[in-house]
Amino acid sequence: MPTRTNALLRPLIVLLALCPAAAAFADGATSQPGGDWPKWRGPNGDNVPALKSFPQDLEKGLKKLWSVDMLCKGKNAAAWSCPSILGDKLVVTGRDENKDTIVCLNADTGAPVWNREYDSPGPAVQYGTGPRATPLIDGDVVYTFGCMGRVACSSMKDGAEIWKRDAAEMGGKMPMWGHSSTPLLLDDNLIVQVGGKNLAVALNKKTGATVWSSFAADAGYAAVTTATIGGKEQLVVFGAAGLFGLAPDSGKKVWEFAWPTAFGMNCTTPIMVGGRMLICSSENGGKGGMAMVKFEAGQPKMEWENHKVGPGHNDPVIIGKYAYAYTNYSMEPKGFTCVDLTNGEQKWFNAEVGGPGTAVKVGDNVLCLANRGKLALVHPDERGMRRFSEFEAIKGGPVWTQPIVARGKVYVRFANQLICYQIGE
Repeated sequence: MPTRTNALLRPLIVLLALCPAAAAFADGATSQPGGDWPKWRGPNGDNVPALKSFPQDLEKGLKKLWSVDMLCKGKNAAAWSCPSILGDKLVVTGRDENKDTIVCLNADTGAPVWNREYDSPGPAVQYGTGPRATPLIDGDVVYTFGCMGRVACSSMKDGAEIWKRDAAEMGGKMPMWGHSSTPLLLDDNLIVQVGGKNLAVALNKKTGATVWSSFAADAGYAAVTTATIGGKEQLVVFGAAGLFGLAPDSGKKVWEFAWPTAFGMNCTTPIMVGGRMLICSSENGGKGGMAMVKFEAGQPKMEWENHKVGPGHNDPVIIGKYAYAYTNYSMEPKGFTCVDLTNGEQKWFNAEVGGPGTAVKVGDNVLCLANRGKLALVHPDERGMRRFSEFEAIKGGPVWTQPIVARGKVYVRFANQLICYQIGE
């Protein structure tokens, strides 16, 4: 399918041309720390950007460089995916009526590079029909997975289509709030959680051809990940009914851990902590919450569970033996909390930084983005939390998209809007 430059993005080029000071500020940003961020949870899969420090005064330390506000067009077209950055290219997904869109911008200036769209019809979905899964950049190609189930591989040079598949024709079944699981690239295969007849499928990354299909199970919303268990690398898929370990070469089930939650809302990425696996979901009616899963002879067993604390859709920040995260449903006014990873005990709860929201570790501190667009820098430990500063980074809400820290900048998204801030001293 031919690509085009989004006409609504062209005024941004004019803006930069008329503001040489802003352009010069952007040019200097390329030397800043932070590294690339080409996929969900970053290049190392640990959700930790490559920087040693972060300005404590956010209003003085973050300077707005550019913004766009045309990523979603039409009714019920909201999209929630994070941007991905490799070099000076940023890729972010959006929605235009019944089409998925992939937008490539210059990561430093916001100038348009290319824009691709393709038909992706489907039923109405609460909170918008735009993509939730984060783009995955692999060298000269980018993989995307839309809410309606379209999996696409596109050229990073110009957005040209390389291949495209549909979850439905792979036996997939759309969850209540649309396909949301970010795919995983493992060796030569793209692993996609589609649910239904096949919990997951492996696609050849170059052709899109099916390599293997797994067993039947309903899909969850969490990203596909890997873990080394019993000395063997395994795929980990957080489905609607619980956690599954799969053999990477065949998709066969290795183990299963039941974790029922309200509406199958398993949204956060399973995280390995010292050979154990931390899982989190919204708590409701004694279901969900947080749990630590240990492995004996390669099989999962509950180590501890806490059904009163539950990060609904934000991956916890792990520092030492403690987890820090916003807790409870993504639409309810909850705050930030600390949980002891040795026994699941909640150490404290703090509503100062709003919530719910998302958080990412920056240096020795944590950057929190609350549901109404306020960005705060805090220093948490097991005794409590110190808040250094906060400011309104983006207007609107609910702000469900995690802030991305890359190449000396912070990228903040709310549905249609994407704003870039340069990190200063």
